[in-house]
Amino acid sequence: MADVVQEVYERVLDDEGVHALLGDVLGLARAIEVRSKAGRGAMSEALDRSAVADALVRLQRGDLRALQLTYEHAGRRWCDTILALEPGRYRVLRVG
Repeated sequence: MADVVQEVYERVLDDEGVHALLGDVLGLARAIEVRSKAGRGAMSEALDRSAVADALVRLQRGDLRALQLTYEHAGRRWCDTILALEPGRYRVLRVG
């Protein structure tokens, strides 16, 4: 059996870039799961798709540490993790 090689992408985005990313994923892909994490050691929490806009505001405010979106697009499964670095800067790690 051949090993499966996953693609990994990393980028730092600003508020506008993260907003656009979430809009694209939720508008163009079939979202499977959205989770939020409040901080180190905290359990992640599953979110309803309708709560993503509020979760983005909470991430920007610093109330959340990260958001994770698992979705399918163009026949592939992807997982984007958005980590708050500092106000207005986010590290996005995409694995697919």
